[in-house]
Amino acid sequence: MRREQLDPKLSPSDVVHFVRVDDAPYLIGDFNKASPTGVLEPAVVVELRDLIWLDPDHAIVGPPYDWKDQYICDISVSAEAKSGSRDTLRRILYDQPVEGLAGITLGDVVDYRDRGRPADLQILKAAQVGKKAD
Repeated sequence: MRREQLDPKLSPSDVVHFVRVDDAPYLIGDFNKASPTGVLEPAVVVELRDLIWLDPDHAIVGPPYDWKDQYICDISVSAEAKSGSRDTLRRILYDQPVEGLAGITLGDVVDYRDRGRPADLQILKAAQVGKKAD
């Protein structure tokens, strides 16, 4: 299959193609990380296809399969990882339409924080601010 048929940003250093997100994101511990810290991170079930590159423009593409517990922060192609762009995540998650709201995408109504301070520290900080206000 030609690279442009899947995603023009793919390169031979990419071994999977992110097809879509299956269901809503959820929080899991960072136990799959190289140096786990115990914080909760947003994750999803994604549909992937394995890639075996024949040359820079052509790949053998495997059948789609589900991959559980994919950290949202790790959804990218190698070119995006270098540039910091989030186009793959936008394509498979944020650009999806919200059922019952014509013309509204998920990215218009929610932003799953996938970089920066961990979610559990954000919640703790908000709880502490609430206590100070009392």
